[in-house]
Amino acid sequence: MPCGFSRLGGGAFALARGVLIRLVSLFLAASLLIAPARAQITLAPFSLPDAAVGASYSQSFFIPGGTAPYHVSLAGRLPAGMTFANEMITGTPTESGTFSFSVFADDSVGASDTRGYTLSVRPPAIFASPGSLPDGTVGSAYSRSLSAFGGTVPYSFSVSGTLPPGITMEPTGLLSGTPSSPWSYTFSVVVTDSTTGDGPYVASFPYSLTIAPASLSLPPTVPDAISGQPYAHALSATGGTAPYTFTLLYGALPEGLSLGPDGLISGTPREEGMLHFVVFAQDSTSGTPINGSRTYSMSVAPPTITLTPAGLPNAQVGAAYSTLITASGAQRPTPIQRSDCHRASPSTSLVARFRARLRLQVRSMLLPPPPMLIRAPDRTPSLCT
Repeated sequence: MPCGFSRLGGGAFALARGVLIRLVSLFLAASLLIAPARAQITLAPFSLPDAAVGASYSQSFFIPGGTAPYHVSLAGRLPAGMTFANEMITGTPTESGTFSFSVFADDSVGASDTRGYTLSVRPPAIFASPGSLPDGTVGSAYSRSLSAFGGTVPYSFSVSGTLPPGITMEPTGLLSGTPSSPWSYTFSVVVTDSTTGDGPYVASFPYSLTIAPASLSLPPTVPDAISGQPYAHALSATGGTAPYTFTLLYGALPEGLSLGPDGLISGTPREEGMLHFVVFAQDSTSGTPINGSRTYSMSVAPPTITLTPAGLPNAQVGAAYSTLITASGAQRPTPIQRSDCHRASPSTSLVARFRARLRLQVRSMLLPPPPMLIRAPDRTPSLCT
């Protein structure tokens, strides 16, 4: 009996143990079915585009799935000039090379994702401005400032090759001085930027600078003249070393005018019309003097003759009448030699005439008298004798 009881009791225990295990399994399965599955998120993008030194850069990170709001953080070092904020990498890199870092993201229910990134920062493309240089002149101050862009400021400038004598290049890019020798000079301007990391970077730009020989500059025009009236005008020159010497190179001044070595055109012109001439000037530089020339045109207008009085006093019938009419503004008699006859031309008059109509009113007459014509020629000879 005890043995049977023992066998019966063992079977009941095993049955009870099996039922318990089954119940626990069912409970665990029910718990798994009831508990919500954790959501999965994926951090994007999977890779980053390259950056370049000196170029603005902007890249956002985003999460296609999950439950907002999200939290994104970065672990590691970005290139100099770039920052991470508001789930974005922004800035203008001033450091080149390859940079590795990690970005971690999670949502409001605890789902997360971590991704490693590599950002490559390329060397800059450096440019110089201006692309060419204006010409210079011997003895004249020269100044031109060069600038650079595309890399990391500040830039340092230097020269490879030969500059014109008297011209120097400052590290700031200022090309200045007073050239002393004419020629066409070719050289290179070397620009070095301030990029860190794999930098700095260097770029070279070819230039040519032509230095022209020095020349004097004369005024562009001379004043016009009036025949029979005194004339005086002093020419000037700039450049070179004073004093200057002036001579008539081509053409002729109006008859009666002359050019002095000091540049003074003076005299009393005795012919009318338009004349053209070339003046040559030379400075006092020792060795090889500096010179220059200019073509001038001078117009000589005829004189203006004025009658005095402007009107005549009245007269009476039967009463003696006398009044004096004078003229002013004409030239005094000037002999003309037969050798001067060639200077006259159809467009150049040696005689100045005019007409003046004066009305003489006579009292006690029914009809006014006809107008009187008074001709007052000047005394400039009109024929060669």
